[in-house]
Formats: sequence, C-alpha cells, structure tokens
Amino acid sequence: MSGMEVEPPSRSRAILLLAAVVVSVVGVSWLATGGIGRLISPTPTTTPFVEELPSLVPATCSVADFELSGAFNDCAKVTRDGSTPCQTSSHVLDGLILLTGRHNSFLLYIEVQGSYDGPGTYELSSWVHGLGVNDVPKAAIREYATGAFWQSVAGVLGVTAADGQSGFINAELTFVGGAGPTPPRTQLHILGDWKC
Repeated sequence: MSGMEVEPPSRSRAILLLAAVVVSVVGVSWLATGGIGRLISPTPTTTPFVEELPSLVPATCSVADFELSGAFNDCAKVTRDGSTPCQTSSHVLDGLILLTGRHNSFLLYIEVQGSYDGPGTYELSSWVHGLGVNDVPKAAIREYATGAFWQSVAGVLGVTAADGQSGFINAELTFVGGAGPTPPRTQLHILGDWKC
C-alpha cells in the first residue's frame, strides 16, 4: 500500500466524541453568559403616550384670579353678586362662592364642620361624608352649566380674616360626577384667594 496510514476506527470515534463534548461545553457556557441575548435584539423601550391638551388660558392668571388647571384650564374671579356671606359659628365655617371664568362659571364650596377654630390653615383630605356633614375640612368645585362636581382630596384651606369671610385655597380635587360624561382628565387643581 501507499505511505498513507489509516487510523483505527476507535481512535476516530474518540476524537469525534471529544470534539462533540468541547462544542457542548462551549455552547452551554455561551448560553449561560447571555450569549443568546447578544444575538436577539432587545425590545426597544417606548415612552408612554401622554395626551397634550392645549391650554385655553395663559400659563398664569392674574393675582386677583383663581387658577384652575388639570381637567380644564381657566382663570376665574369671585363674582360678588352670586356669593353669599360665609356662615361661621362655633366650630363651623360654611361658604358658597360664585367664580366667573373666561370659559365657564363655577361654584366654590368651602366647609369646615366641627373643627373650625377661626383664622388658620386647615388640611384638606379625602372625604368620608358629603357636604354639610361633620367630617374633614372640605372644598369642592361645581361647574355651573353642567353640574360636573370635583371634591378635594389634598391641599390646604386658609382662613385669614377674623370673621371667617376671606382666605386662600391651594387644593387638589378629583371628579366625582355630573350630568355629562367623565372628563378625560379627572384631577383638578385650584389656587387662589377667596372672599365671601
């Protein structure tokens, strides 16, 4: 025969078996170290869609205005002929104030039942009971035309006058009902000085 040597079949089989083991070990190590993740492109991150509603009013209202923002944006003034004097008595403050905005009119309810103690700052929180019931200090906004109603969930109600007829409010309110459909945004922020 020629000078070419043929390896015995058992030696060829051992080399193939050894090569298969090496490939298996390399493959398992590659998978264990995240190699597959390098081949599959990661899912692109997306920015959540936030609907931008155009503002109907300038960024800030005048110093004498109430600023309403969130579910709608408006600047409103206290309308004297539609407001009634705040009722104050032992441990009670109750007021109803008409606000006239550029786009709508509103009724502002302010109420401190059972814990009113004259001028000071009263913390607003979520209500347990409705208006007129001894509960936490409350504020609410009702749209005059539609009856849509927002009630306070956080913020402060300040009373600055000794007779309880004026103060300030900085409150977060949430929509709780009305004649029309639920608005796309259910939160409303109100900031301003009130006077009965």
